[in-house]
Amino acid sequence: MISEKMKALVAGSSVTRAMFEEGNRLAKIYGRENVYDFSLGNPNVPAPEKVKNAIIDIVNTVDPIKLHGYMSNAGYEEVTQAGVKGENRVTQKIQKINGETVNVVPVSTEVLKEPIKEIVVKGGKQNNYGGSYSGAGYGDIIATKGQWGWPASCSSVSSGFGYRWGVLHDGTDIAGCGFGSNIFAAQSGTVVQSSYKYDNGEFITIDHHNGFYSMYAHMITGSRRVKVGDNVTKGQVIGAMGRTGAATGVHLHFSIWNGYPYRGGRALNAMQFY
Repeated sequence: MISEKMKALVAGSSVTRAMFEEGNRLAKIYGRENVYDFSLGNPNVPAPEKVKNAIIDIVNTVDPIKLHGYMSNAGYEEVTQAGVKGENRVTQKIQKINGETVNVVPVSTEVLKEPIKEIVVKGGKQNNYGGSYSGAGYGDIIATKGQWGWPASCSSVSSGFGYRWGVLHDGTDIAGCGFGSNIFAAQSGTVVQSSYKYDNGEFITIDHHNGFYSMYAHMITGSRRVKVGDNVTKGQVIGAMGRTGAATGVHLHFSIWNGYPYRGGRALNAMQFY
């Protein structure tokens, strides 16, 4: 500590200010604790600034993206996949002077956990939506001019025939009719498949005895009204629209084939027949 006698000798001296300025410079470089405190010699000279640099990690949460499935009749909504927040670790370089943050520089960002998307499906009438099918279908047939009848009670196409992500989407997705809405046979014929498959879910295939076959996929479990060997007529209700199998939303995957589906047959764009 500087003695009172030393204070008296250096007080007001221009040399003193130069000493403090040098001390301030050294304090910024080496830290104030490593530089002799001259401030006692001249209390009118401001104390050196305290500069602190630090690197900190901050973990932020990332909100999940919300996706809406195929829109349908108003009245019901279900979350088919719950969203989960993700986490990011952000590293920042912080500079503080006299306790006040003056500069923040992002250094890096690391994804700790990816967010899981939330999928919301808006379906049809609530009393038809549940763990089991009530059997009470609804929806009227739509008139067509050609020999092919429309297979659903609404005409909204959510995804057409063609390649998606390098893979052929071999049918036409019809959505917006609502969960449990009626599915109709597009032509008269004989049922050759009425079963369940991991990708098609509950599905029906009809042989129309003219070289063409039609397939109806993603029906509600328990809604298939026909079995193999049954003869059906054009416009007959054969099932109900659902989301079984590899379906993220309520819709009908409708396809027309020249030949038996997946057994040498060739998928055709169904829309060319309407």
